[in-house]
Amino acid sequence: MLSYADRLKSMRETKIRHTLEKRKQNGYTDLDDFGTVPISEGYCVEPWYNSTNGSFYGYDGMCENFCRVIDAHEPYIDSMEMLCGRWRDMLVCPLFRWRRSADRCGLHCLFLRQFPPRFHAG
Repeated sequence: MLSYADRLKSMRETKIRHTLEKRKQNGYTDLDDFGTVPISEGYCVEPWYNSTNGSFYGYDGMCENFCRVIDAHEPYIDSMEMLCGRWRDMLVCPLFRWRRSADRCGLHCLFLRQFPPRFHAG
């Protein structure tokens, strides 16, 4: 049986390992990591664009691409975890990856990095 101190130590070690893995995956970022876990190898999302400028807008664009991101996630299960439902990626993060891969990032992505959109339910 693990003690409370042993459980905390294990959770802290996992968090540090995840942080280092995410830094390898994403490079240095000066922002909250939102409690995500590292993206699994082979993770891929094919975006759906509803605009000729290579982006997506509105409820249909957000909904379709959010569902694609969620469907691409494999479940994260850790018996030592204190939170249920950890996730790996955000809707705006793939947008940066897609735009970089298409070499269309420019000032729009720089702006989004500085002022990310806030998604609200309801």
